Amino acid sequence: MITRKIVSQFSATLILVLVFGVQLFASLPPHTLASRYAHLAEVNDRWIYEVSPSDLLKEVQYSGEAERIADHLLRVANALELRDKNTLSQKQLINRKASIVLLRAYAKTGKFPINAHHDERTPYFVDELGTHCAVGYLMRETGFAEAVNKI
Repeated sequence: MITRKIVSQFSATLILVLVFGVQLFASLPPHTLASRYAHLAEVNDRWIYEVSPSDLLKEVQYSGEAERIADHLLRVANALELRDKNTLSQKQLINRKASIVLLRAYAKTGKFPINAHHDERTPYFVDELGTHCAVGYLMRETGFAEAVNKI
């Protein structure tokens, strides 16, 4: 059960994020003890829309960037599983489930593109070593390798 204290803490955090933006958390090293929300927002600012106060307010630290990205991706997979699927066809449901399985497998590899040319966080679709981001990986694994190469 969510206590008033947690809701209050979450509301304060949300207000800070809305007022100052996610840049408040920019360049947060993975080893730093900080709220899970701060770490996940460092990876992807869309976490502001995925609210689970009791979980995101917990202070955590990661052994490195790969562990933090993996946590982000596994949580994305969990969030996708909880979404309303009532409007999807049987084929879409099957494809969706297969993609979520692929996303989890990708996250667990701990191998993500490396930003070798920018001082700030810059996403790479495919890095110089041929390592795909999650979307590129899913596209490649589901038969859209040519589209990945064009991107």
